[in-house]
This record gives sequence, structure tokens and C-alpha cells, in this order.
Amino acid sequence: MCKLIIGNAGLNCLVDNISETGASVKIPASIRGGIHLGDTVTLKVLLISPVNYLCRVVRIMSDHVGLQFVKNSQVD
Repeated sequence: MCKLIIGNAGLNCLVDNISETGASVKIPASIRGGIHLGDTVTLKVLLISPVNYLCRVVRIMSDHVGLQFVKNSQVD
């Protein structure tokens, strides 16, 4: 599980795939319209201790969003 934080909104999502450079996140269809290519968002991966990454939206396909981590993007 994860949260995709856009502005002040936290959207519940599911991490489909994650690597050193980015992630693919499955999103509910109802929120797709609020996400745009090039947006800067925070991906909060919900592990034992949540981990936050600053990301750029690089792909939007159906119910998946492709995110590219901004270099040195892990934030507290």
C-alpha cells in the first residue's frame, strides 16, 4: 500500500512495481483526472516505517501511473 500525495490530498494507491529509479502505482479510476504528466508528487510507501519519495509523473496508462524518483528524493 501507498499514498500518492498531490498538493494537500493523500490518495490511497497500491505499489505495483518499484526500482531504484521509480515506481508504478495502481490508482483508482476516479482520481486519474487529478494527475497530469510532469506533476511533482510525493509517494509515501507504507512499510513498517513509512518512506517518502519526491517523484515526477512520467506515464499515465489506464489505472497505472509511472513515477520517476527525483534524484536524492527520499524525504522524512
